[in-house]
Amino acid sequence: MARAGVIFIGIIALLGAIGGIILGAGITFLGWNFYGNPQADLLHYLYLLADPSTPLWLKNYILLMLLPETLRLMNLATWIGYFGAGVLIVSLIYFATAIGLFAMKNWARIIMIIVGLLYLLGGIGMIIFGILAILNILLIIWGIINLLWGIILVSYLASDVKHDFE
Repeated sequence: MARAGVIFIGIIALLGAIGGIILGAGITFLGWNFYGNPQADLLHYLYLLADPSTPLWLKNYILLMLLPETLRLMNLATWIGYFGAGVLIVSLIYFATAIGLFAMKNWARIIMIIVGLLYLLGGIGMIIFGILAILNILLIIWGIINLLWGIILVSYLASDVKHDFE
């Protein structure tokens, strides 16, 4: 039964890694192709701003309209890329930990205890923030789920089961 749970964690981690690659590379690549190349546009706008022969109305238009929009698109695509890279890294850590749990390695047990503690802290934070945000029910429910998952992970892996690991 426990091995099936570890295999499930490994499968979810692999799907998360694939999702991270899609988010990090695919969506960012599609965003650059859809919006053109914001970095080249930015250099072109800066060149036009520095050129003395550029009319004043065009410089004002670049400063007020084109430059902020270009920076916003660059920032959006960059954050999507960072989010995808983060999902990929966390998924690979989960996958390596699932393999370690499957092989009953002590380092994997310790990593999962740390993950369980992070679930506990995150759940407590979500519940507190959900109450402060005028009873945001979905955030409170998600916090309770994270809190329960963290309790299950920490209590199971910190109990007598630690003697079964190498």
